[in-house]
Parts: sequence; C-alpha cells; structure tokens
Amino acid sequence: MISDQLEGGGFVFSPEETEANEYSTQDALRALAGAGFTAAPPKPTGGAPRFLAETAFHVGTPSPLTLVIDNGTSALKVCSVSFTPTAATTTLVAVLEAAQASSTPSACVTGFAPATGKGSLTQLNGNPSPPEAKWDISIDGAKEKEAKLSSKIEVGDTISLQLH
Repeated sequence: MISDQLEGGGFVFSPEETEANEYSTQDALRALAGAGFTAAPPKPTGGAPRFLAETAFHVGTPSPLTLVIDNGTSALKVCSVSFTPTAATTTLVAVLEAAQASSTPSACVTGFAPATGKGSLTQLNGNPSPPEAKWDISIDGAKEKEAKLSSKIEVGDTISLQLH
C-alpha cells in the first residue's frame, strides 16, 4: 500500500490518477494507522484455528513495521520500516534508528533527539525547533500519549507519531 502513496502524501483510487483521491487517502490511512475493522472475522468451526498471528518478533528475522509521522505542517509521512529485532519486543528508539537507516520511502526519519535514552522524544526530522517534548505516540490506533523513546513496540504494530 505504501508503494501507492503519492509524493504529497495522499493516495489514488486507480493507477491512472495523478492527484490524491480524498476517499482513497482516508481508507489507506485508516488501514495503515490500524483503526481496526468494522466487522469481526469469521470464527472457525472445529479443528485448528483458521487465522494464526505472530505474537512476538523472531530474533534476527526482519519484520516490517508501519510508521506514520504527522508534524502538523507538511505532508503526512507513511513509511514501511524493515526492523531486525534482537528480542521479542522492542522500543521506539530502536524503530527510529531502523527508520533512519532504511525505510520505504527513503528519508522517513532523517534525525531525532535525544538519540539515546528512555526519555521523551523532543525532536523528529528537525521538528520542533528548538527541541521540546511535544510528540505524541499512538500504537495501533490507541489513545495518544507522550512519545517516550522507551515506548514498547511489538510485532505488527502501527506506530503513529504526531507533533502537537
């Protein structure tokens, strides 16, 4: 889905379109931000479950994560970050480091502060200037809270960062 994102941040309905479609962009962002489904999945009838889900990262196996960045002034950035975990869970700082090293599209994260530690995220891609703890995080569409570098990230999470 991220490969269909236009330079300005929006999404098109069909490949022939050159301008963002409001409804397509809304639907794409809902899916990428993990807003959930409107219908419950079907329940299996006997035997093994029909749907299996990963419950933890597999150490050393690259796992894609979705990172959405809204700095409030420029186009929304929706990126895929290939993250190679060292444990069953990770932290926001590790995801930001991975995004800085490589993301699709590239340059999703050009820098962040502080670069280490567990405290609040004070700057992302140069915003705000001067650095200030004004970034919020929402994981899988949950209620926003202050973005801490130590925020726990699990397999399959969609991470939304918003400057307020």
